[in-house]
Amino acid sequence: MICENCNTEPIAETHEIFFNGKANRKLCIDYGLTIDLCRTCHNSAHGKHKNHRDPKNLTKREMQQRFCVLKRIDFDETNLAINTHASSVRSRLYLKEISKGFTG
Repeated sequence: MICENCNTEPIAETHEIFFNGKANRKLCIDYGLTIDLCRTCHNSAHGKHKNHRDPKNLTKREMQQRFCVLKRIDFDETNLAINTHASSVRSRLYLKEISKGFTG
């Protein structure tokens, strides 16, 4: 398999797109909000892994937006659903519905 971001290098690991803590990480995994990345792209995906010397690095938000474009889902709606999942039935239904299109 190749990296879903750069389409060139072999994948190294799966990246949780909307990772803001342990609970969101699990939601990303449960709803398929993950992307397979090569080491280079994963290291530039967000602050903890970011290689600040790489001029092609992507911010966490840029990676989230790119993921939403690739999966044809709304960035703002998905971000809101992840962050309100625990308190909103609507958010849980939205995540369940969008995940049907890319999990399985």
